Amino acid sequence: MGEVITTNLTNLVCPLIRYRTMDVAVLGGGSCTCGRSYPMLERVEGRLQEFIVTKNRRFVSMTAVNMHSDIFDNVAQFQFHQEKEGETLLRIVKKSGYGDRDTERILRELDRKFDGDVDVTIRFVDEIPRTRRGKYQFLIQELPLDQWGISV
Repeated sequence: MGEVITTNLTNLVCPLIRYRTMDVAVLGGGSCTCGRSYPMLERVEGRLQEFIVTKNRRFVSMTAVNMHSDIFDNVAQFQFHQEKEGETLLRIVKKSGYGDRDTERILRELDRKFDGDVDVTIRFVDEIPRTRRGKYQFLIQELPLDQWGISV
């Protein structure tokens, strides 16, 4: 697994040379049916800053965490925030039907998805601020991921 870095000489006025995409992918072993001999990707895992780092420095893609589970039915918004490996803060904006059982289910399911390798702390908030572009940031990752495990 590593960061996708590409060069594109299509635009000779402003070519992209060693452009860091911030996408993380797994290199495939096969060749393209088109006959070109360029390396192929087996799969794209996600954006570099969309990984949680476990206590064992394993990278878990937020895509793999699959937040479309019914455990979030009583959650209006949520956001992960990681500053230390093996720990993450989960900010939650509750819906009116949210209860203690929801907290228990969320913690149990996340513990399963992280293989017990990430301590999750839940903090209830009134709102989750948007980015300057008006979007919600699913994960605020403050760890320098390019220094561990993923070659960039």
